[in-house]
Amino acid sequence: MLNKSAAHNTRATLEDYVHFHGMLCQPATAARCIQSFDGSVLFMPKVVADAANLQACSLQKYEFSSGRLTLLSYYLLVLVSWTGFLTLIGRTNFLIGREEDVNLPLPDRLQAEIAGKRNNLELGFDRNRLMAHVQSVRPDTTELFIKRRFEYEFGNIVSVVMLHLVCDQGRLHLFEIYHMHNPLLRFLVKSLSTIVAPFKGISFPHQKKKNH
Repeated sequence: MLNKSAAHNTRATLEDYVHFHGMLCQPATAARCIQSFDGSVLFMPKVVADAANLQACSLQKYEFSSGRLTLLSYYLLVLVSWTGFLTLIGRTNFLIGREEDVNLPLPDRLQAEIAGKRNNLELGFDRNRLMAHVQSVRPDTTELFIKRRFEYEFGNIVSVVMLHLVCDQGRLHLFEIYHMHNPLLRFLVKSLSTIVAPFKGISFPHQKKKNH
């Protein structure tokens, strides 16, 4: 069970996270949210989650933990994904943003409650695969619980579900799965994402890196 003495405390509020995941927030808000994640930070497209032969090691390229999620890489993601622009022009549909009353044990299948449903899309991921990946990043993790859930539709372009998971060691993990509905846009974003990769771990001068 979750060690209560290891309960995760963060200065970021639920409202901060809503704006952060909506991909349109002030740098100070983004910094508070980024600094709160001290476990695995996984941004993964649906096609990867659906891969039948997916192994924990296959997810490392989508992992942004250990200081690789910074203000610079966050705002580059905002730009290349177009999500910040869609929020700016009022095309983002905020579906869910809640903190669970209690930390919920992970079900066998983690999936969106609303996001993607109008496109007959299942945004989901197998619990055992996720646990294996988290343990590859943080080997001392034995249990994960759902702490917060966020779901968005960015226009009719991108469906996203984000889960904040707290582990038995008290660390806060971020798990995000998304799907771009337009094949051409998926190709463009995949190509542009190569721009972001070299900036993992590069911080603005005033942003402090955390030691885990």
